[in-house]
Amino acid sequence: MYLMKPYSRHGMFQSDREFNYRLSRARRIVENAFGILASRFRTFLRSIGVCPDKVDNIVKATCALYNWLRRTSANQYMPPGTTDHEDVDTRIITPGSWRRDVLSNHGFIGGRSWGIHNHSKEAGTLRYKYAEYFMGTGAVDWQWNII
Repeated sequence: MYLMKPYSRHGMFQSDREFNYRLSRARRIVENAFGILASRFRTFLRSIGVCPDKVDNIVKATCALYNWLRRTSANQYMPPGTTDHEDVDTRIITPGSWRRDVLSNHGFIGGRSWGIHNHSKEAGTLRYKYAEYFMGTGAVDWQWNII
């Protein structure tokens, strides 16, 4: 398993910029998904003192419950503005309302710094392959207007 990190901003190629943009979009999706869960189920705002298998079950249960609540009470559990929104013309990102909820409860503050700034050869190769893919087979029409 690898932690995908963006390319350094110094001396970037077009493929590096595209990779960083796509990684940023993917990260935002994950942040929105987990942030919404944390804003609705406060247990995710602190460390969960159980074994990893139980954490998996807690996450699955809250996802199932949240999906059910969304289907039955969409206006209450997923009102407009809940998730981040990116204006693709201006590239301005409007933060979702879940961020205010989580930060007002002191969630996600003081994240751990791992202090590791280099990557393994395998992780670097994987990042390079993704960058190539985004510039070739995985290219999408709108990317040339964004980057």
